[in-house]
Amino acid sequence: MKKNDYVDVEPVVLFKKAEKNIAGLNSFLNDNDVSEDTHYENICYNITQAVEKFLKGYIVANNGKVKKIHELDIINKIAENINEDFKEINEDCLNLSNYTASIRYDDKHKIEKYEIKEVLKNLRKIYHFKPIKEMRELFQKSGNYIILPDFDFLKNDEDQP
Repeated sequence: MKKNDYVDVEPVVLFKKAEKNIAGLNSFLNDNDVSEDTHYENICYNITQAVEKFLKGYIVANNGKVKKIHELDIINKIAENINEDFKEINEDCLNLSNYTASIRYDDKHKIEKYEIKEVLKNLRKIYHFKPIKEMRELFQKSGNYIILPDFDFLKNDEDQP
């Protein structure tokens, strides 16, 4: 395997990009000018991209190596080899993996509203997952990273109405 087949981006950059993917969700969730289909695809795409970057950032920050792949369940297994607590988000990553390639390359699977509720729930769990949260806080303390505002869709499930 060639060196350029592996992620070589600084972890803080990956986390910043993940936060930007999540910040974009706020506009998708509140924009009524496009079809639901378009919203749902954009929401799923940005969620899977954010989670992928958080996972890869965690791996790279812990001196791990990860190929430039998009299968969240596989990436999470690599993180799990570093920290077994990542088992806690296996199901979330597995569910989100259903939305990585399918929404980018085909039009066969129409995403439904109930799926959006589930992917947002997966995102919340991963966003607040202790190892990811601690890394976000560590980057923030370095002064080179800003944690997102408390968007409603990011509040923990117990905080949801």
